[in-house]
Amino acid sequence: MLLGCLGIIVISFVEGSAFKFINESKNRNYITFILTLSTVLGMILLSVIPSYIIKGEFDASTELSFFFSKWFYLSLFLEIAGMWLYREAYLVYKEKYTIVNMFMFSTVFLMPLYAFIMNGITGLNNKITAIDSLNEAIITSLILFVGVFVYFYNKFKLKEITDLKILVALSFCMLNAMYFSVKLIQSYNGIILYSIICFIVALNFLVTAIYKKETLEVEEKGTKFNLIVIAKTFMQFIYVKSVAFVPVEIVPIVRRLAQLSAGLVIDRKSLDKYEISGILIIVSIFIYNILK
Repeated sequence: MLLGCLGIIVISFVEGSAFKFINESKNRNYITFILTLSTVLGMILLSVIPSYIIKGEFDASTELSFFFSKWFYLSLFLEIAGMWLYREAYLVYKEKYTIVNMFMFSTVFLMPLYAFIMNGITGLNNKITAIDSLNEAIITSLILFVGVFVYFYNKFKLKEITDLKILVALSFCMLNAMYFSVKLIQSYNGIILYSIICFIVALNFLVTAIYKKETLEVEEKGTKFNLIVIAKTFMQFIYVKSVAFVPVEIVPIVRRLAQLSAGLVIDRKSLDKYEISGILIIVSIFIYNILK
């Protein structure tokens, strides 16, 4: 599980750089299409092709069985909606990326209780879990809520949040997207499933780019763009492999902490005493679940 957490941390930093590059570009939809498509190619080249060269066969009834799950289509919708909301939120807060990551971080306390309830409804893989009872789910969520409250203590006083609606919508969407994507990856062939989701998401942005008559121009930042494409190609594969072994209750803690750290690096911002205290409370829950 520890190696899986490290993989999630790495991809979070790559995503932070990718979204900043997207929102600095005039042709945002084309850039999003290319970066998303690169993740598909990476997963195919690094896993799908080698796997089936070794096996020598492809059992569609097994490998593509997720097409018969209604949760797959819900996850697909959430991934597309989440991508749109994520980009728009980064555009609204283009000078303060930390706020976007910080607000998404506030959904961390919902996941333990939410996952415990949803596990009994969805019927998806429940073997990889960190929460064994309703009482444990409630206590974990309450402790995480305290950590989030402490972290947020002086944020509203500073009036740094200017568009609350998009942040709430993004947080709710990504909470659900994370739950269903992680559970589906753990229940089916995660690489093929996520490759198909990313491919459909990429096509969505290609159609939008064509409709808006965007052109592909990355020459002025060619080197930076190429590095991000290469990173996305390899890192999304690592992410899918990582979450396959990490309880869904832990994934948002690791990912949000990593996204927050990426935002701090991008914004060149330091933490105050409330932020440090809140993070320490949340990290304590992560360590407890790692060690228990």
